[in-house]
Amino acid sequence: MTEDTTPAITDDHRLLLGAGFAFGVMMTLLVLVLVLVLDGTFAVDDLVTTSDGLIAVAGIVFAGILGIAMYVLAFPDNRAMIPIAKDDERARE
Repeated sequence: MTEDTTPAITDDHRLLLGAGFAFGVMMTLLVLVLVLVLDGTFAVDDLVTTSDGLIAVAGIVFAGILGIAMYVLAFPDNRAMIPIAKDDERARE
């Protein structure tokens, strides 16, 4: 039997996977809104006045903010090193 040589999944990879998922959700909601507008179900100015349109727009904004935050935090240079306890104080690399 061969030995497993795949590298371990790190927090960076998990954050990038989460960011990709959030951007995928955002794109799906954008396509939904586009289809609803082109189909005539919603007028463009009705998107923020109806509850269904507002839910879709809020979902797009939320998924976008979450995806951007996860993408930015996936890179170690963008993370702030904040000591939580006295033991956590270590020199910045």
